[in-house]
Amino acid sequence: MEIKKPYWKFGPMWGCYCTDKEIDRDKIERDIKDLLAKATKGKEWSDLNGIKHIPLIVNGQIVGNIWKEADLKSLKVGAYWTAKFGIKAELVNNKEVIGIIWSAE
Repeated sequence: MEIKKPYWKFGPMWGCYCTDKEIDRDKIERDIKDLLAKATKGKEWSDLNGIKHIPLIVNGQIVGNIWKEADLKSLKVGAYWTAKFGIKAELVNNKEVIGIIWSAE
């Protein structure tokens, strides 16, 4: 995934964390679809609250997490944002957010 890290600022003058770049949605969707095509599902586990977690793994690294069983190829990209260390995006299935995926440089 070839996404450049934005320049980050922090402080009262800028509000909170903010970035100097806007990233094109079409590029994000393409990159996330490519990442999902390479991803495999890891071992499912449940936390203390009974919430299911299924890690998404690419090249031995966890790149995301889904909370419901779904075909990875059918997932769509929901809201996305630049984080300090890359891009994070919601994963949507049937108009419901069922996970999150991220990319780091």
